[in-house]
Amino acid sequence: MVQSEGFINVNRMPVSEQTIQQARETFPHIPMEAGQTYLLFLAPLSWDPQYHAGRLHPWRFVLTPDGMAEPESPWHDAPTVFSPVPSERLRGQVEEMVNQAG
Repeated sequence: MVQSEGFINVNRMPVSEQTIQQARETFPHIPMEAGQTYLLFLAPLSWDPQYHAGRLHPWRFVLTPDGMAEPESPWHDAPTVFSPVPSERLRGQVEEMVNQAG
């Protein structure tokens, strides 16, 4: 997965505390939490397919201890458009789409 700060070198900017802060402000992000379970929808980067990043929001869902999947995104409307659903249902839908595509 790519962190927003990773775009500093792509843009040929010198790495410093200032450019890291600029990257954080330019590319809104929500830090991941240790111990939290996530479901990520990632795609390979066109310029280096060994790295993956989220393309469209919401590309990250939190799988909560009570069995729900909730979108986690800087996109303001994500929780409205993608309301929380049981995580098993979301996982089942993803598995079905993968099997149909394969």
